Amino acid sequence: MRPSIQSDIKGPVPLGGRTQLECKVNITAGVELSLKWAIPQTKTLSKTIKTNIRFGPLKVVPTKSAEYMFTMSRGLIIDKTTQRETGTYWCIVEDQNGNKKYKKNILYVIESHGNFVELRKENNLSVINVRRNANGITPPIDIVFEYLSYPAIITYYWLNDRGQKITTGHNGKYELSHTDTHVKLRINEPKVFDTGIYTMFVTAGNAAQSRRMKVYVHAKPIVQMQSKFVKTGEQVLFLCRSIGFPRPEISFMFQPCSNKPKWTNCFSQAPAASGWDSPRGIAETKIAKSRVLHHTAMRPGVVYCTATNSEGSEVTQADLLVSDLPDAITMEIEHPMETITVGDNVTVVCSALVYNYTNDITFARNGIDMTGVWTKYSEELYAEQARFNIESIQHEDGGMYRCQVKTIYDTYETRYLHLQVLDPVKPILASGKSSKTLVVELTSPLRLECDVIGTPDPRIIWFKDGIPVVPENVSNHVHLNRTTLTFEFLREDDLGIYECRAENKMGSIYKYWKVLEREKKKEIKDFENTIVSNFKTGKLMLIVEYCKYGNILNFLQRNRPFFVDQLYNDLNNPYLTMNIQKQQSGYVDYLAGQGPPDEYAPALPNINMI
Repeated sequence: MRPSIQSDIKGPVPLGGRTQLECKVNITAGVELSLKWAIPQTKTLSKTIKTNIRFGPLKVVPTKSAEYMFTMSRGLIIDKTTQRETGTYWCIVEDQNGNKKYKKNILYVIESHGNFVELRKENNLSVINVRRNANGITPPIDIVFEYLSYPAIITYYWLNDRGQKITTGHNGKYELSHTDTHVKLRINEPKVFDTGIYTMFVTAGNAAQSRRMKVYVHAKPIVQMQSKFVKTGEQVLFLCRSIGFPRPEISFMFQPCSNKPKWTNCFSQAPAASGWDSPRGIAETKIAKSRVLHHTAMRPGVVYCTATNSEGSEVTQADLLVSDLPDAITMEIEHPMETITVGDNVTVVCSALVYNYTNDITFARNGIDMTGVWTKYSEELYAEQARFNIESIQHEDGGMYRCQVKTIYDTYETRYLHLQVLDPVKPILASGKSSKTLVVELTSPLRLECDVIGTPDPRIIWFKDGIPVVPENVSNHVHLNRTTLTFEFLREDDLGIYECRAENKMGSIYKYWKVLEREKKKEIKDFENTIVSNFKTGKLMLIVEYCKYGNILNFLQRNRPFFVDQLYNDLNNPYLTMNIQKQQSGYVDYLAGQGPPDEYAPALPNINMI
């Protein structure tokens, strides 16, 4: 017998206007009910008489398609509304046993017909928190706003936390609805990803308003982390990301795996009860946190990451796979470590990481399975290895070779290697010249090239004056690679006899360079001696003259004690003398740091910048 109220005006009632409310209730034949109205201010019942409020007659009519059911109704009419009629109107239904049911209607009287929208949160909620119930089910979320507007017809839309418009699609994820007084958004099967701020925008005429609601979906953490494959001794980073609400705290633990006799894939190992580090992490969003573990990979193992919040905890793991192999499966020539030529003894090895592969390894040549293959586990590489040998290889042994490896998942993976066999060639010099004399000037650059060719590539060793040239021992102005010795500039101790020796299995060859300093003309030597012995302050033109005959930098470097230092002293003597005279006359000694000079002496020349 719950009553309902209908209004002939949707929304506020204009000041001085007329409105009618009608209260209805369904009753069963034979049941006695009373229906009354209570109005604002005094909550006066229907007996109350007011000049502009009238109550219609009590009506009882049969309900269509429902035998022995009737509908009871009574109207309330307000003429020439004033602000006094603003308030809550109640319809009260009472049966013969004194049981009462109520329905209310809030009526607003406005002074003008200006457009407006008023919104408020139902039950004055500021935030909505939802959790799984005892059955592990999270109930739907209802975000409801009550509104009052003029005109009564509104348009509205919702935005999620990412600013995206919410629609009724998404496989029934969202339901949008509204009545004459309320707008509702329902989120079905809420997940932690639904956590955020939801905003509703309402428009009535040219008036608009918006309200926001915070929604928190509490959930235990979800954890993610990726396995890593690195070389021994390499620094590796494990990124563990966790999603949940409240934001989880993250802890790490590394558990090395047994390698006796070889990797047993400790994926099945349970994490130890102790050994976890202190929980922490960096917040990314309202629901996400991450943390990075820095680790030096000395042996394989498992990294565990656990994330914990008030709703529970979750553990994930990632394998640390350690090997110096460049790939999970490699097929390569183990011997010789150079171009293969006729007559070589050749060893081919196929390596497969033990973490994901078995020792079931087979070889085939040009599509035909091979025999004479043996396998062995490498503790250094954490790999199963299979090998075959070819004694005194010939041209017909070349071709395409295949390595097939069975995985721990009973599947197969394949690698290929093309073997090419060449004829050996004794080393020869491309230039044809085996010795050469070079006359150079000191400080000039020099490049010596050992232009040797052969098959397989010859091994080259450099010598100076019969002593091997070791790359680690050469000066920083000298650069050495396999075929070239380069000097950025020559010094006197760089002069001498250089040799490159090149050899392969077919023989050897040599090339020599005799590096000498260029002899100076007699007039240059005499001129240098004249400058050193007779140079006096003011005769700088001698330097200019010397530039016509040779390298001034070389001259200055070799004769600095006689030339540059003497030049500095000669140029400074007048200033030193002046300082002594100033001291005698009462001036402060500026050389002792007690005052500035009247004039500055020239600085010592930097001959390296000439």
